[in-house]
Amino acid sequence: MKKIAILLLLIVLISSECLAGPVHTFDNLVGEVDSQDDKFIKISWSVNSEMQEAIANGEISNLRVELDVKLDQNKYLSEREKTLHSVEASANEFRFSPFEDRAQMNANNTLVSIRLRYSYDKDGENIKTDFIDPIVLGHDSYVKKSSYWSKNEIDTAIKMGLILPSFKDDVSRPITRYEFTKVLMKLNEYIGKKKAEFSLTFDDVSDKDINLAHSLGLVNGVGGLEGNRFAGELNLTKQEMSTILYRFLNLLNVSVDDYKTFDLVDLDEVSTWAQKAVQALLSKGIIKGDSMKKIDPMRQVTCEESIVMIVRIFNIAK
Repeated sequence: MKKIAILLLLIVLISSECLAGPVHTFDNLVGEVDSQDDKFIKISWSVNSEMQEAIANGEISNLRVELDVKLDQNKYLSEREKTLHSVEASANEFRFSPFEDRAQMNANNTLVSIRLRYSYDKDGENIKTDFIDPIVLGHDSYVKKSSYWSKNEIDTAIKMGLILPSFKDDVSRPITRYEFTKVLMKLNEYIGKKKAEFSLTFDDVSDKDINLAHSLGLVNGVGGLEGNRFAGELNLTKQEMSTILYRFLNLLNVSVDDYKTFDLVDLDEVSTWAQKAVQALLSKGIIKGDSMKKIDPMRQVTCEESIVMIVRIFNIAK
């Protein structure tokens, strides 16, 4: 019984000490995009009363506010082992640009997440509190998890009615064969409705858009599977998508024979059956190499990338 009583007393003492410590929240916390310059963010706050009391009593000193930032779906500064923004807590506000040296980015085309914490000295040690829930500012379009570089094309696709309901929660994920074909047929309808006689073609899908795409010669079934299957749940690689878009350009009577030469290090990784399509789409500027001079033909294409490329098709064909 004595051991139990001592244990309970210890629990009470520890709990009391924890409760007596400063609460790690911020009062009157407000975040906003600077109305005069959309490359700047303004954060204002008040230090909570518990922290103020701890300072007044000499329990803590050197109280600062640290701001951790991430852009779109990138990692926070702390997750990349970068230096956080830091300001004296008594300043009660901080105006800064989170976009570093990225000239194209601003709060109108980028989602900015900011989380705060306190930093203070106590008993010769520097203590950092946990981050509070993030403030989210800036671009938050009809679809979620989009990047600054896709904003214009996504906005165009929204106006054209090309966005599927399945895109709205996350356009950064890989697109499926079914989704890509549905969007392409939406574009087909938008620009002039290429038609073809068709009957139900696949064993695993009866969607009229999928069967129309097959009848137009844009998509085929997937080999190696049991039965005559479209396999719409599978994701698309960049070279597979390029082949479908190449067929669509031909369907629209867009000239695709003016090939250009590109200095890309992985062109030899493109499968033989996709080489002509990839070369044509590179020449038209529909697909592009990255900063490493690669096109990654076997990489799965995201919903976001697919929207950008389909809108580029529209801009060429209109």
